Amino acid sequence: RECAINQLLQSKGFAVPRILHVSLSDRLVFMEYVEGENLASVIRRVASSKAEAEVRKDLKTIRKVGRKFAKVHGVGIALGDTKPENMMIGKKGEIFLMDFEQASRNGDKVWDVAEFLYYAGHGIPPFVDLRVAEQIAEAFIGGYLEAGGAVETVKKAGNTKYTKVFSVFTLPHVMLTLSDMCKKADRLRG
Repeated sequence: RECAINQLLQSKGFAVPRILHVSLSDRLVFMEYVEGENLASVIRRVASSKAEAEVRKDLKTIRKVGRKFAKVHGVGIALGDTKPENMMIGKKGEIFLMDFEQASRNGDKVWDVAEFLYYAGHGIPPFVDLRVAEQIAEAFIGGYLEAGGAVETVKKAGNTKYTKVFSVFTLPHVMLTLSDMCKKADRLRG
């Protein structure tokens, strides 16, 4: 599955690591090393930075990730494991998608949106202004919608079915903020 989705996305022009070697007998896939910054670092920086220009730049990156998700969903793929740790920002600013072990055709796109946002919320410290969570959600959702992602997909990500899964490690007030942002996605259309 990892190889098939990787190759499909690469053929559609998405930035993914090149496959260097596949050993079917050992069930191993060797991929190129992607140099850059992990998206989880970008999210932590948004949550902790006081530099307005830096935050704006990082929110633009998160918006690009939202666009990328919509485009992947547009070709009928759900990524399945969309933690920010599974995305890299390349040296030229390109968004690399990294982990396709759980990806599938026509999978749960709502899960992709929910997992990304609620894992991003996990990176927000306890006493940070909730506006940070709103900004991250607004950037991601805005990018997702402007690139053709379905409003209903985002709205469903705010449902209890998804929030309860992540409530174990994302702070309740952050979870509620992100969930509310999903539910009012139709107001975030660019």
